[in-house]
Formats: sequence, structure tokens, C-alpha cells
Amino acid sequence: MSAWVVFFGANTIVGNVVRAQPDWRWLSIISSRSAPSAFNNATRYWTMTELNASHPALAGPLLANRLIWFGVALAALGFAYWRFSFSERGVSARRLRRQQRRDAKLAAAPVAMTETLPAARPGSATWARLVARTRLEMAMVFRSPAFSILMLIGLLLAGVIMYFSARSMD
Repeated sequence: MSAWVVFFGANTIVGNVVRAQPDWRWLSIISSRSAPSAFNNATRYWTMTELNASHPALAGPLLANRLIWFGVALAALGFAYWRFSFSERGVSARRLRRQQRRDAKLAAAPVAMTETLPAARPGSATWARLVARTRLEMAMVFRSPAFSILMLIGLLLAGVIMYFSARSMD
């Protein structure tokens, strides 16, 4: 997920830089994953009739863009194929020892029994359960490393976009 955010942000940054610097148009053409920049560059000076009647030739920057991103896609597919396995990983020796210690501790503890259970009143505990569950979920989200990383990436992207949008207004 965060890799997607980084790629999306990098594409946004490159787009803003290219709009401010026309000499860097080639960077936009190469970095565009779905080739709109390369297509727009190939059809830059076409009339509406030409745009409606034909497609640009798959040559030059458009061909380079497609070959680069086809190679990236094949590399990603190859990496996924290399890393993926249908078999499950076995339990590590460390986790197995920890589980055995936990089982032994539970077996040594006396069993607590009661004669009668308290009356069930689910309606009275609804708000308490909601508050406890919300507190648990929010703590899990805010303490996760993914939250920190995504916040940093978002702040970085916001700063870069504000910087380049202010430069383009000048």
C-alpha cells in the first residue's frame, strides 16, 4: 500500500515539476505508467480530424514508455511468482517453545468454577463495549508503523505540491 502511495506521489511531483519546466518533458513521458503523457506528446500538434481518425505510431518516446513499463510489469510479476508459495510456513522453534511454555502454565493453573452466572444484561454494557472497542482499535491504528509512514509520506507530498503550486503561480 505504501509503495503505491510513494509511486503516486512521485508521479504527482514529476507532473508538477514538468509543468513548471518544459525542458523536462521527457521525464514525464518516461515516468507515466499508463502513457497519457507519451500519447499527448505524440499527438501534440495534431488537428481534431487527425485525432479522431488515427492513432499515433508506436515509435519513439511512446514505444520507449511502453517498453520500460512493460519491463517493470514483468519484473514485478517475476518477483511475485518467485516469492509466492501455496504452502504454509511451519511454526518456528522459538514460537513452538513459547507455545509449549504457555500450555504448561495453563495446565498448572487451577480451574475456577462458579455455581451460578450473573444475569445477562447486554443492553447495559453496550456503550462500555463500544468505548472499549473504539479505544482498542484507535490505539492499534495510531501505534502501527504503517500509520506513521503514511502520515510522513502524506506530509511530504503536501509540502512538495504546495511548493510547486506556489512556484507555478509566479
